Amino acid sequence: MYSRILSFDNFDSLDNIKNIRINSINHLNEVNMNYFEHLKFSSFIGFQLFIASQKALIHALIPGLFTTSSSDYVDSLNKILYKKNL
Repeated sequence: MYSRILSFDNFDSLDNIKNIRINSINHLNEVNMNYFEHLKFSSFIGFQLFIASQKALIHALIPGLFTTSSSDYVDSLNKILYKKNL
């Protein structure tokens, strides 16, 4: 069974490490953030998604709880990303 992630086949090669650095710099320029702004913002988004996923799992088990939380989170994150122009 083939289970390796194709994009990580040659992860240890120096070229790929350089590409990750270049891609990271390009991405930071595209979103107009420095490293620490991006770290803070992406961590915030990740935490929000983590909370949303927990609520969705609870909702799956007990449908009466968090009945609109998934759509509320989608709307909220959409507004945040729109504000940031992302």
